Amino acid sequence: MNQNSDVRTETSVLQINPAVSDMALHTFITRRMNATRNLLETFSRIKLEDTDDCDVSHVADCLCLLLEDSRQAMGVLGERLLQQDVDYFVGQRP
Repeated sequence: MNQNSDVRTETSVLQINPAVSDMALHTFITRRMNATRNLLETFSRIKLEDTDDCDVSHVADCLCLLLEDSRQAMGVLGERLLQQDVDYFVGQRP
């Protein structure tokens, strides 16, 4: 496979396990957000004139993947929390 080929698709290959706990999902998100922050911090200290264009592209691709994983997981966690609120308030009706 060509290293430079863009293999992004509209169809998700990986799916979030619906049985995973909210805490495990939160940990998943936190680890990816911390990795993103750490990589950005490291990259911000590098002199761009000392890098190849492909280096910048590789870092940007990595950051996009980490952020997309986090975004999708946060969407699932958000839906769960919203549903818990709905269930709670519906249960409070006389």
